Amino acid sequence: RDGAVSVGPRDLVVGLHACGALGDDTVRLAGATGAPVCLVGCCLQKREGARAPLVAPPGFPPTALTLPRDVLGLANVRDGDDGVEEDLQTRVASRLRRHVLRELLERRGLSLAPGEEMRGVNRRRATGDLHALVRMVFERRGLALPTGVDVEVARTAGERAHALVRRWELPRFLLGRLLEVWVALDRAALLASMGREPSLFAAWDARTSPRNVVLVASRVTRR
Repeated sequence: RDGAVSVGPRDLVVGLHACGALGDDTVRLAGATGAPVCLVGCCLQKREGARAPLVAPPGFPPTALTLPRDVLGLANVRDGDDGVEEDLQTRVASRLRRHVLRELLERRGLSLAPGEEMRGVNRRRATGDLHALVRMVFERRGLALPTGVDVEVARTAGERAHALVRRWELPRFLLGRLLEVWVALDRAALLASMGREPSLFAAWDARTSPRNVVLVASRVTRR
């Protein structure tokens, strides 16, 4: 990403769950140096600003299919009922606790970016007790603990917010895979434009990990 790494055609460039812009940087590096590459992308929205295509689609202007970060976030596909880490019921309850936590922090006057309510705390902590989570986050931020009444008021507001968010699960379910595959195809198109022969495939069952779209390209063969 910063140009400090030295890569040649006999090196192997690997990105396993390379988030956001790092996935684009990976294919650019492999394409420019002739190195073979194996890439599994992840969290497409983790970048600064919108994502323009690496290769403009034929017949479209260069800015076509430029996707803002919030749209890219739809590609964060969820795993199934069983889950990779926790079952569906546990994951839904975890998201609800995070909404309650966010309500409590915003009522203290904090302006939070998406996901920032868990800053400095492992997200898996949200699968446990709500009051323990609130105590940990508030103490880490140096804030006075909210009262039980405050928590219950925030719980009601958090439940409303969570219900609104869950309505977006349907378009996420429908569009997530499409967005993920589109970005992978765009990355493959960049490698193809540099004389490579990329392959794109699902490497394992989605129940193992829903992030299973793999892009590979061997090194350039010189005749």
